[in-house]
Amino acid sequence: MKILKNNFIKAVYSIILCLTFFSVTADERKDPIDVFLVVDKSLSMEEKITSVKEYINDNIIDGIPLKPGDFFSIIAFYGKSDVVFTKKIETDEDLSILKEKINRIDADGRFTDIGKALERLENVYNEYGEKNRYQFLVLMTDGIQEAPKDSIYYSEDNSFNHTFLENTEPVWKKGWKIHMVSIGSDNLAKRLSEIADSETDTIVEYHEIAENITGENITEEDIEEELGDMIGNIFADNAELRNIKKSREADLIITLSSKIYKEGKNISIDDIKLIDNNEKYSILPEEYKLRVEPDSTREYMLHVKLPKDIGYGEFNTHLELLTSGDAFISPVSVNISFDIERPFNFLYVIIPLAVLLLIAAIILLVHNSEFSGQISFRMIDDEGLYKSRRMILKYGRKMYINGYHDSFSLMNKLSKISVARLVSSKKGLTLSVIDSSRFIVDGEIPENILNKNCRVKTSNGDFRTLLFMEV
Repeated sequence: MKILKNNFIKAVYSIILCLTFFSVTADERKDPIDVFLVVDKSLSMEEKITSVKEYINDNIIDGIPLKPGDFFSIIAFYGKSDVVFTKKIETDEDLSILKEKINRIDADGRFTDIGKALERLENVYNEYGEKNRYQFLVLMTDGIQEAPKDSIYYSEDNSFNHTFLENTEPVWKKGWKIHMVSIGSDNLAKRLSEIADSETDTIVEYHEIAENITGENITEEDIEEELGDMIGNIFADNAELRNIKKSREADLIITLSSKIYKEGKNISIDDIKLIDNNEKYSILPEEYKLRVEPDSTREYMLHVKLPKDIGYGEFNTHLELLTSGDAFISPVSVNISFDIERPFNFLYVIIPLAVLLLIAAIILLVHNSEFSGQISFRMIDDEGLYKSRRMILKYGRKMYINGYHDSFSLMNKLSKISVARLVSSKKGLTLSVIDSSRFIVDGEIPENILNKNCRVKTSNGDFRTLLFMEV
């Protein structure tokens, strides 16, 4: 847990919980978002509520900004919890009504029942129903758990009782990225962040904002200065295992997207845990350092080694990413599917049988002129980044050129990264373009591509010249 502190006084804190994130402006983002706000309106917030409302209107509603299709819900709480506004934004008038209702929130309620507020948040979230959208949740309070005596969350010393810990546990287990932001020095905010951190694998960050030592009230600018691009996120969009060897060494391809951040972030992936039957296996031999530029999406390849204890077959599981640095990667848990083929143990029986079958197949192919030959070649790029082994492609057989971030390879099966298809025949090696935006050939494609050059664009936009040299 990352803890940022200022040397100030008084205790007001904001808990910002981010399930997943959105682009910087409404014009840039295509997907709608859901914003849930839970705001403390107890008497202890009286001197701070104006700055909090200004921050919500200026930096959340106008700062995102909200647009038609977005969903917004705000709950104001003290000893009770009231839903102030819950609606999918359709017009500018909806935004005006939303701001007006926020401006009418006054800090005039007795008690501060944080447990009741989180319970109401859980109900509103479940009633809303739509889960596969970008969702942004904010809880703002002064950090003093002062539930009334008739509340199930009441305790004489204003601590979090057993019922509070039990009933709020589902809130921490939704896979949210959680920010605890304390406007003040109250240690209850830190305690609540520790509870959330212990109950979930989600990233929990604690920040602190407070009134300055002269006693001046916190301002909207103070909140904005401390939070900065805190709601930014490095999101793990996809994970895929490739080239799994008999030694269990493999290439892990992770797609990372930067959202909201205005500057690049240096990140260290310290470890990766593979989960299998509730067992965790460390698969990253050494830490991997990377830099993620703002508003970008890119694939990163890490060399990993899978444990032999997990056996063979198809796996549908997830990875846990342990990271550090300027920012964290979320979600911490990433789904992944892969297949480890079981080796055949009866080699002394299979090899002679395979030889006999091969001889029989060759005899049959000799009688079929269309499939009685083969082509031997290598694929070489102009920068020497890739030189394939000697490839033997029988007549009628296919092979695929796969494009990666800055290189290419030959594979026997079609995949989503295949850019072209090679087919062997008596006439030579025929190339068929799959992705016309990536595979550019000078002039018309010749009937036989052997010993000829092709211009190919990698996924990062660079061009490579590939030569299919007959050997």
